[in-house]
Amino acid sequence: MATISLQRDRFLRLSVRRRDQAKDLLRLIGNMSSHAYEWKPEEIEALFGDIRQAVDAAESRFRMAKQWPDKHPAKQFILS
Repeated sequence: MATISLQRDRFLRLSVRRRDQAKDLLRLIGNMSSHAYEWKPEEIEALFGDIRQAVDAAESRFRMAKQWPDKHPAKQFILS
């Protein structure tokens, strides 16, 4: 019976929790689209542009890691 490594277990635990936190924060940002707030389209473009840059930077760190498969298509990773 294979045992999961401590590093793998930690990644799975933290990735699910941090993904859920990020999704919740994005939901809260979306809540600001209601009539209770006043915003300009260019502010929203800047807001989501900053978020996209942060996501791209985080993903880039994984792509640069030694574990990223160079020549193999990405396998679908689903957090449950």
